[in-house]
Order: sequence, then structure tokens, then C-alpha cells
Amino acid sequence: MSAKPITIVGGGLAGLTLGIGLRRRGVPVTVWEAGHYPRHRVCGEFISGRGQETLSQLGLRELLERAGAVNAGTAAFFSAARSTPPRSLPVRAICLSRFTMDHVLAVEFRRLGGELLEDQRRRDADFAEGIVRATGRRAQTGENGSRWFGLKVHARNVPLTADLEMHVSPRGYVGLCRVDGGAVNVCGLFRRRAGADRTPQNWREWLRGQTGSPLNRRLAAAEFDESSFCAVAGISLRPQRAGDGQRDVHGGRICRDGRRTAGRVERRGNFVDGDPANACPSVRHRVCAAACVGKMVAADDARPVAAKHPRRVRRAQRMVLANGI
Repeated sequence: MSAKPITIVGGGLAGLTLGIGLRRRGVPVTVWEAGHYPRHRVCGEFISGRGQETLSQLGLRELLERAGAVNAGTAAFFSAARSTPPRSLPVRAICLSRFTMDHVLAVEFRRLGGELLEDQRRRDADFAEGIVRATGRRAQTGENGSRWFGLKVHARNVPLTADLEMHVSPRGYVGLCRVDGGAVNVCGLFRRRAGADRTPQNWREWLRGQTGSPLNRRLAAAEFDESSFCAVAGISLRPQRAGDGQRDVHGGRICRDGRRTAGRVERRGNFVDGDPANACPSVRHRVCAAACVGKMVAADDARPVAAKHPRRVRRAQRMVLANGI
């Protein structure tokens, strides 16, 4: 009996890795992607150690290493006033730009016989059987009076004390890691309150952080590659309950700075009654890590985040070291 064709809507890491896995099992697959390859995306570009098993199972780890993935073995955490020494990750991670990674996966998907439709947006409102939605986040206009957004750019001449650096401030957090080609990926998640008039006016100010902070000193002489700059808005930190009867791709075990990719297809509805405690372990870990970071940057007074929320800081550190976010 021939396999039923599968249509995947969304050609990011979720859609492409699922498509590759299905093609290796002889399943006909068509992927619809609204954009094109290669292109930059807002992403931490840090694949945690927990993702290595999935990469190996899909036969992709060697492919990404040949594409120039950089090994990462240490992590360090910073606030405006405090820092931790570099700590070893339980399992070494890899760092690779989405510009390179998405292109490599698209080429591999096509090599395996998959049909990839670039610059094609599928507008079906009803996802019937055999159609998988892998379109990522659900846009949110605001949350508790604030808007969350992400910024990403590659830079050179950036000294690092660890392979992954996480810099937390009252406005958000920024992750730094070295990727292929010798560049450093600078990616941040920020919030802006409605009507705020004392916030940075351009992306450089947001990413460089507060004057005098370790992040600001790191990026003082940075040479930004403006062609790599990208942004995304409408981000929500709340777990969302998926609609009944539809199929979606969820995060699996590959995680990078809270952005999600996929290792498998599940029935939607992983969060029972919106409670992340009922989700599968890998999803639950990432939700907790994201919640830790979100709570840490929600401070409105002038006290350093690490001093105000020491337990949350330690919890977030453990989550990152064990799972990646």
C-alpha cells in the first residue's frame, strides 16, 4: 500500500525536519513556505545538548557539522551588576546560523525527493487530515500591558568569556554565541510597555543593553552585519492550548533560546487546560525556562534582576544548562 501524501504548511526547522524524516520513510511530502532560502531569522541559533539525540536520529547532525556548526561547551550568565563564571554544559551543544541551517535542510529535503514550494503562502482555514501546520508562533498584540518582540543580528569583534552568554536586564535578555563563519549571533527578547517614552529608539540600543553593563561592554566595538538584522513581534510567553482535532508540530527536543523546532508530530493539545505541567517533559522544561526569564525581566524598579529574583535566576540557569532555551 502506498503512503498517503502529507502537506506541511511552514518550511522552518519544524517543517523541514519533519519533511526529511517522512521522506526517509518513503512518504510523499509537499512543504509550503511563505519565504525563501537562504534568509536570516530571529533565533538564538544555539542547539542544546538535548537536541543532539534528535539530530542523530534524523541523520542531520553530521550534515550540520559539515555546514560549519560550531561546538559549544560552556555557558555564563550576566546581569547589570553580577555574573557567574563559565560553567560546563552537561552535553556539548552546536551553534549554526539559520541562514545556513535552513538552506542546508531545504537542499537535503529536495535531495530526498520532497516538493518544496518557496514564496507560497497557503491560506486554508481548515487543516484537514494529511495537512500539518508547522507555522510556529501565534502572534499576540500584547500581554499585561506590554509588547514582547525579538531582535537578531550577527556581529564581529565581540569577545566572549563562554561559548554561550546570557545577559539579563529589566527590559529583557540577550544571548550571545559564536556561529559559522566566525560571527557572533546577538539575539534578544524584549518587552516594551504601551506608552513608554524612555525606551531605546533603535535596534542597536536595545541589543547593546544598559550603559556600563557587561553586555554593553561586550558590544562596544562590535561590527554589525546589517544584512543579517531581523525582527519579530507579537511574542507571547504564555503556554497556548492548541485546537482540538488538528495536527501540529511541537518542539520535540531541539531548542534554541526559546524558539521551537520539531522532532515529531503530536496531536495538538499538549497543554491540558493550559497547564504546562501536563505537557511532555521536553516541552515542560522549555515553558518553565521561558517563564523564569519572563518573570526576571518583569521587574519595574531599579534593583538589579539578579538581586531581586535570585531563585528565579538560579532556576533559569539550571534550565539552560540542562535543556537549552
